[in-house]
Amino acid sequence: MKNAIIKIFILITVLCIIPVNSFAITAVDDVVSDGDSFLGKAKETSTVIDEAKLKDFSSDVYNLILAIGMVIAVAVGMILGIQFMISPVDEKAKIKEVLVVYFIGCIVLFGAFAIWKIVVAILGTV
Repeated sequence: MKNAIIKIFILITVLCIIPVNSFAITAVDDVVSDGDSFLGKAKETSTVIDEAKLKDFSSDVYNLILAIGMVIAVAVGMILGIQFMISPVDEKAKIKEVLVVYFIGCIVLFGAFAIWKIVVAILGTV
């Protein structure tokens, strides 16, 4: 019985692969020709990266993500604080456990942003 199921599975797999395989060969040819044309365009024109625009973009992304992270951290902190104030004594222990995770998350969040800022500052002076 097990061998029959395995044979049927292999047969179905082979029958499904054959049509896909002929489509895949055509698709691979298209991908290769598109890649060659893309590389040809890159060799034709020389694009120089504008460092000022890149620095401004990085700063904008940094500030946006930091602001979103701060808003979320403050909102979650407020919710946990309100829950801690209005909850009975037995639930306060559970909220304290969640607060430990919250503080660790805040340390990771703001530590990551500090590392990002330090790396950008070091790379900006090189």
